[in-house]
Amino acid sequence: DTIRIIEEYAFTDTDFSEIQLCEGLETIGDYAFYNTYISSIAIPSTVKKLGKYSIGYCADKDGKPIIKKDIIHCYENSIGEEYAAKNKLSFRYVNGDYRYIILDDGTVQTTGYTGNAKKLVIPERIADKKVTVIDYYTFSTNDTIQELVIPGTVETIKKLGCAHMKELQKVTMEYGFKKLGKGAFY
Repeated sequence: DTIRIIEEYAFTDTDFSEIQLCEGLETIGDYAFYNTYISSIAIPSTVKKLGKYSIGYCADKDGKPIIKKDIIHCYENSIGEEYAAKNKLSFRYVNGDYRYIILDDGTVQTTGYTGNAKKLVIPERIADKKVTVIDYYTFSTNDTIQELVIPGTVETIKKLGCAHMKELQKVTMEYGFKKLGKGAFY
């Protein structure tokens, strides 16, 4: 968390598939993660500058940049969101331990969880938006959660949303729940 700048070409053509960028990072230079195997990357809220072709691009057979299917995880109204939209890259929002999208009605659908809580109380709101849906595989394969509390704002848990949670012993679902997808707690 002491690194402030990742210079241009710093990780170009590397074969690692995962990297964690810490808060405090301010600049990611041109081509910094160009032509890597990274499948998703979370942009810290402190990043103020993303260089051209820094994330989400690889070289075609002629060496020209083309868009990869990387998913950028970024904070709302951040430089990461602006970069993803400008470059037509897929992205998801991040807020604390949660990954999410904003639905057409302005509510939140969780798409991932990166925390390690033993007792997890899903918040009613993320980024001041009501949490209404737990998406496919959001908590699947989590091996730390023993107790899960689902607030009344959550109306739907999609297929396999909480599947294969080997330590899960107790689930509390508050009033308001409407739809449980196939294999949600398989």
